[in-house]
This record gives sequence, C-alpha cells and structure tokens, in this order.
Amino acid sequence: MIPNPPPSDLPTKIRFDESFFEEEERCNFHVSRRRKELWAILLDLWQEFDRVCRKYNLTYYLDGGTLLGAVRHKGFIPWDDDIDLAMFRKDYNKLLEIGPTEFKHPYFFQHGFNEPRYCYAHHVKIRNALTLGESGSLLAIPLNHGVFLDVFALDVFNDDPDKVQAQELELREYHRLMYSIVKQFKVSTLATDDATKKLYEALLHLHRQFEECASRYENEQTSSVANFILFFNMNHRRTHEVKNFGEPLYVPFESFNAPIPSNADAVLRDAYGDDYMTPKQGAPSFHGDLFFDARHSHAEVLGNIIESLRLK
Repeated sequence: MIPNPPPSDLPTKIRFDESFFEEEERCNFHVSRRRKELWAILLDLWQEFDRVCRKYNLTYYLDGGTLLGAVRHKGFIPWDDDIDLAMFRKDYNKLLEIGPTEFKHPYFFQHGFNEPRYCYAHHVKIRNALTLGESGSLLAIPLNHGVFLDVFALDVFNDDPDKVQAQELELREYHRLMYSIVKQFKVSTLATDDATKKLYEALLHLHRQFEECASRYENEQTSSVANFILFFNMNHRRTHEVKNFGEPLYVPFESFNAPIPSNADAVLRDAYGDDYMTPKQGAPSFHGDLFFDARHSHAEVLGNIIESLRLK
C-alpha cells in the first residue's frame, strides 16, 4: 500500500501538523484526508488574503457557509469545500486595484479585469495555481482552475423597489451577455487573433458596466447592503443591515482567528433562519461536481481529468 504523502508536499506557505490531516467524523459526516488537504490549501489562501488586507488596512468578514462554520463548528462545516469572504464596496474597489500585483505565484488574483474569460462578475477568486479545484461545468473554459476562495462585494441596497428592479434587470443582462461570450472560448478554433481581441474587449466592457451598475448607489445613505451576485444571479434574495457588521470580532476557525460581523447572529438569521445552529447536512459540496488535486497544477491535469480526482 502506498503511504500517505507527507503534508509538506502541499504547495502552501503554511506547514500543517500531520494530525490536521487525520480523518474524522463531524456531525455524522466522514471528513476524508483529501478533504482535509483541500481545507489546508483553502486556509493557506485565506492567510495570504489576510496578509494583503492587513498591509492595506482593508476590512473583511467571513461570509455565507464559512461564517456559519465559524459560529457553529469553530471551523469548516464538515461537508464544505470553500471559503467565502465579504467586504464593503470601498475596500473591495481597493482590492480590485492592488490584487493583480499583490498576489504572487502560486497565488492568483482572478477577476474579469485581469482575466476577462472569468465570467463570474462582481466577485473575486483567490486561487492556488499549483492545484486543481473546480466544478466540472467550468473546466472547458481556458482559465486558471486552481483551488479558490471567494471574495464578495457588499453593495448598497436601495430602498426604492423600482430602482432595485431596474438594477436587477440590468445586472442580469450584463451577466447573460458575459456568459454567452465566454462560452465562445470553449471553441478550439477561433477565427483570428482579431476575433479573440474583440471578444476580450467586449468582456472587459461588460465587466466594467456590471461593477458600475452594482455600485450605483454607493454614495446614498441606506440601512441595507446586499451581495448582488447571489441576490440577483443565484436567487439568494437577502439583504443585511449595515449596523450588524461594524468592527469585526475575531473567533476561532480551525487553528486560526477569523473576523466575523459584530452581530453575526443577526446576519446568520437573515441568511439561514432562526435555527441556523442546527446542522442540516445536504450535498457534500455546494459546487456539485468538484474536481480536486492538491499536488498538481490545473494546467498539468486538465488534459487528462479522471474520475479519481472527484472529491469524495
């Protein structure tokens, strides 16, 4: 039998003790060594992101299932496979400005402004380029497919329902157009370099329009914010009171301390209901068909994806 490879084989700055990778049962869910390896790469990505945010005095919070995991499990939800973070628009815009140069190989800052074929407007992915971590439906698009964490913008949610409806229709249309263009990159024989250039230019224009539309009401006084990529494109139709974020509180997350909203209880009730502390095991992966390799880059393995790479 081939022994487990040492954790030092992982392409991370952080060196994890072997005990971190021991398989275990959490909430009646088996957490495999491979999932622990994925978590290790995610934690390393998060710590690199945290380093950059501290350097530029940017405030961020755990978000979504990562926030829920911090409060309920003091770490990952056992069946989770990513890290979600959120920041207000002002800090998010600064991140867009400094991200492409601050994150050095193997870390990669992914947004439509520096990788136009990335069609998921209004949020950033920080990836480890020496790994593979991607849902099967996206693997055909030629871009960086390393293990990633997500960073979302929190934008002003206007109190006028007519303005909200108009904004939603506009953002949906930008997203539809972006995705329709990105699908053309799946075709292996684009006619000419000029054709490729025109596609890039069109995508960059749409990315800019999306960001401008999402942040349209930034300077208005409001009590609520929303993560528009989820609100409009994934129908997670929820808003949060600005007052519930405040100065981040730090709580344990695995072996680190993580920033959460000052009133995380209210944020989690908005997102998951009053019984959010009761685990409800669903699909092991929110991303569905996740392909994962901790020791080979996405570029190495994409030519020969095999069933054994599927995260179990």
